[in-house]
Amino acid sequence: MSENVAGSAFESRGIRFLLKRKDLLIAQLRAILRASVFGNIQILIPFLSSIDQLREVKLLIADIKKSLIKDKCILK
Repeated sequence: MSENVAGSAFESRGIRFLLKRKDLLIAQLRAILRASVFGNIQILIPFLSSIDQLREVKLLIADIKKSLIKDKCILK
């Protein structure tokens, strides 16, 4: 497999894909955070390759959590 093909396959996976399709990421994060009322949760961020990606996901999580608390969907 050439480097370009391998590189382009990697570009469309994990968090890079989800950050391009934030609707999917937000839906998944909302479901995970809503499940947190039943116990502790852990979130794996697949194929994370930069601190900027981590920061962006953490900001999304904080925003979603605030929204769920406001809507009384989670208590934590």
